Amino acid sequence: MKILLRNGFFITITTFLCFMIYGCVSTPHKNSTTPAWISYETINQVFPEKEYITGIGSGVNPTTAQLKADAELSSYFSQNIKSITQAEENYLNKNNSTSSQKSINRTITISTDSELIGLKHTDSFFNKKENLYYICAYINRNEAWKLIEPKLKSYAENFENAKSSSVNETEPFNKIILQKRALHEAEEFYNLYYLSYSITPENTKLYSHIDSEIQKLYYENFELISKIKIQTVSHGDSINRIKTKTEEILSNEGFIISQTKASYIATINITNIAEKSEDIYLVYPQIRITIEKSDGTAIAVYSKQLGKISSYTKEAAERLAFNKLETELEKNLINNLLYDKRSK
Repeated sequence: MKILLRNGFFITITTFLCFMIYGCVSTPHKNSTTPAWISYETINQVFPEKEYITGIGSGVNPTTAQLKADAELSSYFSQNIKSITQAEENYLNKNNSTSSQKSINRTITISTDSELIGLKHTDSFFNKKENLYYICAYINRNEAWKLIEPKLKSYAENFENAKSSSVNETEPFNKIILQKRALHEAEEFYNLYYLSYSITPENTKLYSHIDSEIQKLYYENFELISKIKIQTVSHGDSINRIKTKTEEILSNEGFIISQTKASYIATINITNIAEKSEDIYLVYPQIRITIEKSDGTAIAVYSKQLGKISSYTKEAAERLAFNKLETELEKNLINNLLYDKRSK
């Protein structure tokens, strides 16, 4: 289940938690004694809420009951993560004096296909009256923290190390790149941080200073980007289609597109010429975008050669090639220029 969150930080991230302990379904017990955990009204007798997170599932067989119990427990995380981040966003909006904030979307997924941290299950119980099996999925909060904390600490250290490399950088565009790389490290931290906070908030607060550092760096990065003017120049793009798309993407990122008094020049070189081969036209589209300072010093480069495109007419082949180039830019331009994350 996916939840789209907005909390003032770059993230589009999907979390699959695979370093977990997973409990198995044991042999069903068809006894007459109804366990207290079968109902949320009495489950605290067995699994006190302060110590456990629980989910109850029922089904025609133990496997179905366990799947439903896992899904029920996963919904707890979805609701709590959403609540935590929305509260944080409201706090930031009230306390940030910048009127023109940029809304950033983050996607966090708690997947029932993945194994949740410290997940265990009760034995199944067969309710003869309903002819259904019941299972309770549960997580001990303290045991889960013992699994979470080493990984959370590692992510926090990765972010701090990356952030420190940007502190002394004086060249603005290079500083932006280094900050973005630190924020990319922060994505890993946040994925686990919010999950951890929903399990054991008191323990997770030990890392709240990292959350504050990330938010501070985000706003510093946003302010720095908003001061950068970039001029675009294109070659091999007679109708300025790729030039326009590049300007749109850079503008959406926060850069100022200006054809005068720009501190940086984005030079776009495109190879998109269709050549006839027997009865069809073939294109092997290529693009290279170089960000240079006004003195000609190269700062960042994005380069990509796409796969073969064919059509029965020259115009159609080149049009399809432009479509593919635009899609490629939308997907990977910013990742390659600023985060240095290579497309897969």
